[in-house]
Amino acid sequence: MLTGRQIKTQLLMKDITQNELAKYCEIQRPYISMLINEKQPFTEEIYKKAIEYINSSKKFKEEFKIKIKEEKQKEKEEKAKLKALEKEKQKQEKSKKDKVNKK
Repeated sequence: MLTGRQIKTQLLMKDITQNELAKYCEIQRPYISMLINEKQPFTEEIYKKAIEYINSSKKFKEEFKIKIKEEKQKEKEEKAKLKALEKEKQKQEKSKKDKVNKK
C-alpha cells in the first residue's frame, strides 16, 4: 500500500490534480489533501479508486477531464438560468406592486 506522500508524488509525476482525483473518488478536494498529506488515513474504497485512477490510461484521464469540464459548464449554465428566472420573478413582483400602488 502506497503512503499518502507516495500518492502525492504519483499525482505530480502523472500531472493529476487533487481536484481531478477527488472528483473521480467522489469526495471533496480538501479531503483528498488531508489524505495525501497523511492527516487522515485512506479508507480501502477511496484508496482503491485513487490507485485505479492514477494507473488508468492517459486517454481515460483525458476523457474524464473533459467530462468534468462539461459538468462544470452545465452547472454554470443552470445557475445562470436560475439567476435569470429569479430576476424575472423579481421584475414581475415589482410590476405587481407598482400596479397596486397606482390604484
